[in-house]
Parts: sequence; C-alpha cells; structure tokens
Amino acid sequence: RPCPNCGFFVTHYHGHACHHIRPGSGCPSCGTHWCYSCGSRGTSGRACGCALFCDNDDVVANLVALPFPYDRRCSCPICPDCRPGAPCAQCTGSCVVCRGILPPGPSSAEDVDTWADAVVDHLPHRRNL
Repeated sequence: RPCPNCGFFVTHYHGHACHHIRPGSGCPSCGTHWCYSCGSRGTSGRACGCALFCDNDDVVANLVALPFPYDRRCSCPICPDCRPGAPCAQCTGSCVVCRGILPPGPSSAEDVDTWADAVVDHLPHRRNL
C-alpha cells in the first residue's frame, strides 16, 4: 500500500505485528504514522476503528488471490519468507504461514497462479479458491 502522505509503497505481511505503520517512526520515506488496513493517518484502531492485528480465524474464507494473495479484512499480503515453524525476521512465528494454515506467499507476480494451486492442494476442503 502507498503511504497516504508521500505515496511510498510499504508492505505489511499478514500476522506480522500490528497494522500501525510506525517501526522506526512511520513511513520509511516521510515518517507518517498510518493504518495499513485502511490507509488513514494516525494509529490503527484508535484513530480509524480498524482491527489492530490481523485475524487468523477464517483467513482462507477471506483470502483474495489476485493480483496477489491478501486477506480482504485487513489487506495484508501473505508472507513469502516465512515457513512452517521458521519465521522470517519480521515475524514472531504466529502468522498463517508459520502456523501451517497457508503456504508461503508468492515471491513474484509470475508465481501467483502456482501459489493459488498450492493453496488448493494445501487445503483440499477449499477447492473453490
């Protein structure tokens, strides 16, 4: 998502801390604090009413595959770097990939279709993704 102040693109992976963009004091380009879920300036939850953290419950039912996989409730994409039981540097190990709910997100746009097929294989009860 672009910063609402300067347009600098920031990625916040699903389950990686709260939706408040502020590590290191906000947007890496201009320092603006904002909510990744809705793009409002200020702190997530208190200023805009969005959930402060991603919800891992029913993530598959709320998954949007294109143009890249993300949770429609918070807009957070699925991390391509975490692995089940092996979190990336930004994760505490509680994201949907680390917990084995979803496979790692695609690392490029060309990999989205292959990723969606892997999700169907990973979750055979969800053939309608």
